[in-house]
Amino acid sequence: MMAKGEGKVWVCDSYLNSTIVKRFTLLPEQSSPDYKVEMYRWGEIQEKYRQGLKLANDELPREAYGKYQDTRFKKLPEFFNIEGALIVSGKFAEVLRGFEIGDTDLSPVDLYQGNRFEKIEGPWLFLNIGCHKHAFLPEKSMGGYRFPDHWPSGKARVGLPKDNEIAVAHSALEGCDLWYDPGLYGAFFISGPLEAALKEAKVTRTLRRHRCAVVDDD
Repeated sequence: MMAKGEGKVWVCDSYLNSTIVKRFTLLPEQSSPDYKVEMYRWGEIQEKYRQGLKLANDELPREAYGKYQDTRFKKLPEFFNIEGALIVSGKFAEVLRGFEIGDTDLSPVDLYQGNRFEKIEGPWLFLNIGCHKHAFLPEKSMGGYRFPDHWPSGKARVGLPKDNEIAVAHSALEGCDLWYDPGLYGAFFISGPLEAALKEAKVTRTLRRHRCAVVDDD
């Protein structure tokens, strides 16, 4: 008997989904002498992260604050984006830990209201994806990606894919259930069984995803 979702792969274009960007900042207050240094530092880290490169321990976000003094959060989703960093709830993380996630880490992040001292009940974790597969097949994909001008040769950028537009090889069905593909910038992939488990746990409301076409790569 096949497990729920077996044989399926999903691509998540979460970096393009502006609706899940929450009004937090990872930076010190603008009046801080470290503000500009940290702003440029995080910009470099953010670019590394979007390329699918795992962050080192000294690059991890540790805390985030409501962007303005009067910013207040009542309820946060299970999955969202803070200045390019993907954040998940404890409930979301619990599902991930039941699957093969390879070198992916889930590191704690403390979230605060805009007053910078009132902590938001968690736990909350930063999703630091460390697994890679070379399974994306642009030549067999029907859309959902592009090769921008002045872009590294052979590397595509995710667009706004629809179901079955992004094609992956059968090798995507093997190994980690959560991964980046170096050939496709700005997206990550999840296995069918992981997607089914996240959906069953009711933590996918803000996880925008699209089913991939799994095809022969010959």
